Amino acid sequence: MNDLIYKWEEANLSKISSYLDTHNVFIVMQDKRDKTYSQIKFMYVLLNELAKEFYGDASKETVEELKNALYSDFCKANSLDFYRTKTASVTEMKLFIDWLIKLMAQQYGITLALDLVEEDFKSSWIYAMTCSRKCVICGKPHADIHHTKRIGAGRDRTTVDHTKYKVISLCREHHTIEHLTGILLKNNGLYGVNLSKYDFDELGIKGTYEEDIKEM
Repeated sequence: MNDLIYKWEEANLSKISSYLDTHNVFIVMQDKRDKTYSQIKFMYVLLNELAKEFYGDASKETVEELKNALYSDFCKANSLDFYRTKTASVTEMKLFIDWLIKLMAQQYGITLALDLVEEDFKSSWIYAMTCSRKCVICGKPHADIHHTKRIGAGRDRTTVDHTKYKVISLCREHHTIEHLTGILLKNNGLYGVNLSKYDFDELGIKGTYEEDIKEM
C-alpha cells in the first residue's frame, strides 16, 4: 500500500477517499502568515535574558551570536533540518519561542519579570515556571502547586485526578495571600494551566488518574 502527502489547498477529500490501496494520507497545512512584531520583540526579551545568564552581556552582537548558536539546538530538539527566524511563519516562530521559554525556565532556572511576558505566551510561561516549581510572581524556587479551583480542605490529595484541575506555582507567601484574598492571581493577570500526569509525576505529586484505573 502507498502513502500520500497533500498540501491542504491541493487536497480533494472525496478523491482521496476513493484510494482504497492508500495506507496513510498526510495533509500538511502550511502557515503562510509571517511572524509578528510582538513575537520578534518577545523573542529578543528572552534572548537578552539568556545572554546575560550565559555571557554576562546582552549586547546586540552577543545576542545575535547566541541566537545563531541556538538554532542548531532547536533543530536537534525538534528534528528539523533547518530553521531561521528570518523566514519563520507565525506558527514556526511560536514553536521557537515556546522552546526558548522551556530552556529558560525549566533547564536553566531563569525567571522573568511578569511585565516582560508577552500576553500571547503567558500560558507557556506559567506552564514552564510551574513545571520547574518556581513562583510565577516572584521567581522563588521550591514553590507550592496551587489548584485554582478548591479541592476541599482535608481531602486526601493522592485520590485526586490533578489533571482535571488548573494549577499554578506560587511561593508560600503568595500562595497564602491567594488563599486569603482570592484576588492575587487576577490582579496580576495570572491563571492556572493544565498539567499532564507525567508533569505531576515529575513534580512528585501523587494522584489517582483515570488512565491508571483503566489499565488495572
